Amino acid sequence: MRYDNRSLLDLLDEGTAYGVYVSDEELKKNSDDLNRVFKELEIKAKVVKFYGGPGFSEYRVSFNDPDIYEIIESRIDEIRSSMNVSYLRIINERRYGFRLREMTIEMANKEVRPVKIKDFFNDFRFRVSSMTIPLGGGTNRNYVMNLCDNLLVGGSSSEEVSGFIDSTLLSLISSLAPSDLKLILAGSKICDLKVYEGLPHLAKPMIKTRAGFIKMLDWLSKEIDKRYEFYLENGTRSFIDLHRSARFTRRKMMPRILVVISDLKFYLGDGSDDVTGKLSKLIIRGKNAGVNFLIATTDLTDEVLVPELKDLIDSRVAFKVKDIDESKCILGLDTAIELIGKGDLIYSTPSDTYKVQGVEVSPEELLRVTECIREKKEELYQERPPLLRRKLEEAREDNMTR
Repeated sequence: MRYDNRSLLDLLDEGTAYGVYVSDEELKKNSDDLNRVFKELEIKAKVVKFYGGPGFSEYRVSFNDPDIYEIIESRIDEIRSSMNVSYLRIINERRYGFRLREMTIEMANKEVRPVKIKDFFNDFRFRVSSMTIPLGGGTNRNYVMNLCDNLLVGGSSSEEVSGFIDSTLLSLISSLAPSDLKLILAGSKICDLKVYEGLPHLAKPMIKTRAGFIKMLDWLSKEIDKRYEFYLENGTRSFIDLHRSARFTRRKMMPRILVVISDLKFYLGDGSDDVTGKLSKLIIRGKNAGVNFLIATTDLTDEVLVPELKDLIDSRVAFKVKDIDESKCILGLDTAIELIGKGDLIYSTPSDTYKVQGVEVSPEELLRVTECIREKKEELYQERPPLLRRKLEEAREDNMTR
């Protein structure tokens, strides 16, 4: 298809997220295989329900004997080997009445199937949240993560890390006008970010050197100072308070600023000019100034992810890693070594941990969308538009009814 005279939403319709997504046939086959394994091991349990997800699927197992849970738990390695899967674990146990019990077994999928990115963009949560990232979560592929805080992303594969950055930026520039979001992009060999050059969302030219990065930090420090001075003059305390009060006044709202650092190790350097200290102060001061950071790295060592910096960022994304030390470095847990790759990730917050599926967008699709924005930015973004996706959807619905 050609993209000459099509809306941005139509462009996104053909983007694909290559995730591990199980078919109904595989779900049924895995369910039958689990029942066969239980019978061979003389375990009196049966799969009664199953739920498919992008990276993993859940199988609800029913049993009556209260000792069955401990038996399955003790023989989980035998079951995993018999099922010939890379990952299988018990999630929880439920009790119904005096005898009936159920447990949920989570198991990695085997088939790789394309998932349309439009499925994420049509999720209602994209319409009610200001900054969102599409992920396929658990047994629900339409999982949306709010990006209203800082985020640390790490993994051994540069393809997975760069794919996460690209899908994040694609979702943001497709839903927020330049008046609502400004980007500061620091590219690297991991993710050069060249495809985003010239977009109206950029607050500064693309950063490619450590010298340019340090200048950006100094500029950002002054920008945060200006925002705090503005708060003081207008009787507000933070970015959120400013936007709340702007709903009832004619006061112009400030754009949120997102700083994307695609390779933390490259920009930290040898530490002689204290980039870590400057970055840490900006992370602390930026929280109330509408400034967020998305920091990525494939070098998961304590020399790069120093506690001074890492402890300031509560939300983490971890892709498959090489060993337990790397997993603990990014998450504080050893669970990232169990990931199967292909965009499979763990999203950790201060309150919980989720196993979800990342979105991979092809370079061709990124180029088509960014070229469309560069060429039609006056048409796509106006001074005070509604959410861009909703606007484009309404336009498409009008065309369909004519």
